[in-house]
Amino acid sequence: MEYLHGGFLGRSAARALPVSSVFVSMQDLELRYTWIRDPDNALREEDVVGKTDEDLLGSEDAARLAAIKKEVLASGRPQRRELMLTFRGARRWFDIGVHPERSADGHIVGVLCTAVDITEQKRSAQVLRQRAQRLALLYEAAAGLLATGDPMRFLEQLFAKLAVLFDLDVYAHYAVASDGSCLRLAASGGLSEGQRQAMARVAFGQPPCGAVAATRRPIIVSDSAEGDDFVAPSIRSLGLRSYVCHPLIAGGELFGTLAFGSQTVAEHTQESVGLLRAVSDLVALAIARQRAEQSLRDADRRKDLFLATLAHELRNPLAPLRSGIDLLQASTHDPGTISITLEVMERQVKQLTRLVDDLLEVSRITQGRLELRKSRVALDTIVESALEQTRALFDEAGHELVIELPEERIELDADPVRLAQVLANLLSNAAKYTPAGGHVRLGVKLGEGHVVIVVSDDGIGIPAEKLERVFEMFEQIDRSFERNSSGLGLGLTLVKSLIEMHGGSVEAHSEGLGRGSTFTIKVPAVAREGREAPSGAAVNAVGPVEPSGSPTGAGRCRVLIVDDNVDAGEVLGRLVTLLGHETCVVSSGAEALESMSSFVPDVVLLDIGMPGMNGYEVARRIRARGGTQPLLVALTGWGQAKDKARAAEAGFDRYLVKPIGREALQKLLAAAPTPTTA
Repeated sequence: MEYLHGGFLGRSAARALPVSSVFVSMQDLELRYTWIRDPDNALREEDVVGKTDEDLLGSEDAARLAAIKKEVLASGRPQRRELMLTFRGARRWFDIGVHPERSADGHIVGVLCTAVDITEQKRSAQVLRQRAQRLALLYEAAAGLLATGDPMRFLEQLFAKLAVLFDLDVYAHYAVASDGSCLRLAASGGLSEGQRQAMARVAFGQPPCGAVAATRRPIIVSDSAEGDDFVAPSIRSLGLRSYVCHPLIAGGELFGTLAFGSQTVAEHTQESVGLLRAVSDLVALAIARQRAEQSLRDADRRKDLFLATLAHELRNPLAPLRSGIDLLQASTHDPGTISITLEVMERQVKQLTRLVDDLLEVSRITQGRLELRKSRVALDTIVESALEQTRALFDEAGHELVIELPEERIELDADPVRLAQVLANLLSNAAKYTPAGGHVRLGVKLGEGHVVIVVSDDGIGIPAEKLERVFEMFEQIDRSFERNSSGLGLGLTLVKSLIEMHGGSVEAHSEGLGRGSTFTIKVPAVAREGREAPSGAAVNAVGPVEPSGSPTGAGRCRVLIVDDNVDAGEVLGRLVTLLGHETCVVSSGAEALESMSSFVPDVVLLDIGMPGMNGYEVARRIRARGGTQPLLVALTGWGQAKDKARAAEAGFDRYLVKPIGREALQKLLAAAPTPTTA
């Protein structure tokens, strides 16, 4: 059976079809017409009788008809076929029936033929088949796009099927750039490499896709579009006759655009446009779902990292507190030991208090329970308060700090404590994340109705991928063991929240790692009055902390203590000495490796999270030295399973989580094995 092959003609299969006329004819054994009946009077009997099909039709059509009729003459059985024939100058479908004609004595003397024009029915059936195929494809797209973890890969596969159904040649998916400044080509098909490069970036409003994104309305271009239409020229440049572009919107958010084009179809039907719109809507939903899931995974990862960091930061001050308590309990009331231990414990209690305060303040802000106590306050007073809170950090690191305030008096309607806290957080970050001897600047400018405060440094900078989310809770936590940066990483979250509560805004900028950071704050100003500005100050550098010398008296073990927390190392060293062992305390990995040339330890109590060279690297270098090997003990605030596994890979023999008590320490040192040779 033969079938019509063609594109979708846009006819409605549901409308009533006209009843086709039946053409009837009789032919003899030589297949010459002996009688005809044509209700449409297109053929007259005198013009047909005596002729054959070859006289009336083309040779190919005549041969196909003659073959059927000869089969009926030979077998005596009727035949029915659907054939496409050229009739009245057009190719049309006919339902052909051929029956044997018999004489009175039963002999076959010819054939009786009927022909019904079924062209419209065939077209309607084709429409129904194509509609069924398109609906099936839509269902497949819905199920696939909402289940796939890679919408762009699925879209590529889907386009191959859409191309067959709609005679498509090109598709292009544009995504809104991460900074929202433009559209970037995320996926495409049917485009050359040169076209992809030329179309890689599109500005909002630029036709055709940029115009769709800007207006959030689809664009449909057909071959009949005016030549001066603002969209048509760009479509024609791609060699396309028709084009459909839809915005990708889900939950009110614009994710980009999705466009389809054809080089052969002059105009898409309403049905095809509707189906392509449905596909675009499904793609938007799939992208939204994928981003939501990724956001949840990122939030969960940041939460886990935050909790691990919280545990680490709480354990760090607990370690010297635990050691201090043990030292005071075991001490023979030596005034010097008691004084130093109490100073250490006081500093660590302040650190714990600061951590808890940060947690409570974030909790109050997220619950809407934090209230500002505003008053009219001079900006220089706020700056001075922030400097008082952070000056020790700059003294310790030896940074140059420059303060630049305008000459006129600037007053704000602000909570002076909270605004000073904001500046202190930014200055503290600049001090911690800038290498020793760096430069930090705090500048103030008075704008139109607002004050601009800029804190900049030449420190480690911010990676581009973190810049947009640096103010989010948990996002800025840095687990790098190469930096000496205590705290929970909530400072910038507090900065953003407190500034917004003041009706202002804050932005972060960085050229990338190693290129410094700049934080810009804008808050409303209430008055301008002339005054002298305090001069900027360059703070003095403080030299590195000298490692403790080897304690007097020989012990059963020689213990090397390595911890960048000077308080923790000092108190732990005194406790180990009190337990009868010989100790050497250093505050960096480099000092540890250097000291081992003169102080050969039996046990190394090694912190992991140190700047410059972390504990893992120190352990690997100790193991690589060969010779007599000490017992390597990781003493750290990081306590997750992956941290322990990494320590084992680096060569540690034991893994202890801070704080460690006197009894556990005594038991560890008492059980230390006799040093071995690697």
